[in-house]
Formats: sequence, structure tokens, C-alpha cells
Amino acid sequence: MGKVYRQRITDNHGHVGTVGVPVADGVTSGQLDALRAAIAGINIGTQGDSYVTDRADHVSGSDAKAVDADAIKFAVYVVRVQEATYGKTIRFSIPCADNSLTGGSVDLDLAAGAGLAMKSAVEAAFLSEYGSTGTVLSITFESA
Repeated sequence: MGKVYRQRITDNHGHVGTVGVPVADGVTSGQLDALRAAIAGINIGTQGDSYVTDRADHVSGSDAKAVDADAIKFAVYVVRVQEATYGKTIRFSIPCADNSLTGGSVDLDLAAGAGLAMKSAVEAAFLSEYGSTGTVLSITFESA
């Protein structure tokens, strides 16, 4: 308990955003690979370094500016996860959201495509501060 998966994402202006997902102590390399791939599947920024706090897992990435002009740090997907013990909702955001994936809505479809991949990867790796698993409730596009 208490581990966090962190990943840097760089936008088209060179601004860096960070994703932070609470994960289980025993999260596997395969689960981390799936989580990284799912995050890459819903954003258009440059995928930077990623790691899990207090573990040796580290994947090198790039600090280059994103090529896509729509890759903006403040355009995010907000992931809402309900943890199983107390029913609390935990939120984290993914910068440089690819809004083309929503199909005209603000929410990703959690039953198919990139939304399902992200939901599955988060639920496989997630562990709340209370030591419980979680269920993804929504992945919503927001822009500041």
C-alpha cells in the first residue's frame, strides 16, 4: 500500500504534466506495461519517464515537445475510481487528452476501445490508500 505509478507527459509547448495512479505493492511489470500503454492510448503528448515510487521499475521516455498542436497540458482526462472499502471516489488526471476519442461526448466509452483499455489497466493495478481495489466510474475530458 502507498505506491504510486508516475508518468511524465510533455505537451506541444514543452510544458510537462504528470500522471499519478495509486497502485498495489505487488503490481506486476505486465500490469505497469498495460497501464503505460493505456495512458499512451488516450493522450497525444510525448510519453516521458515513468516509475513506481519506492521500486526499481523505471521506463525511460522522451522530454521532446509533442508534435500534435492539440497536445495541451491543460486538456485532461479525469479518471474517477471508486475504492471498495469506503466507497470514496479517487480522481487523477492524464494531460494532453486526445479528445477525438470521445466521439462528440465528454466521456470515454468504458465498454470499448481506448476507454476499456484504460479502465481495465487501472482496475488491474489500482490500490487505494485504504488497501482496497477500485472500480473506474468514468473517464471525462476536461479543458481549463
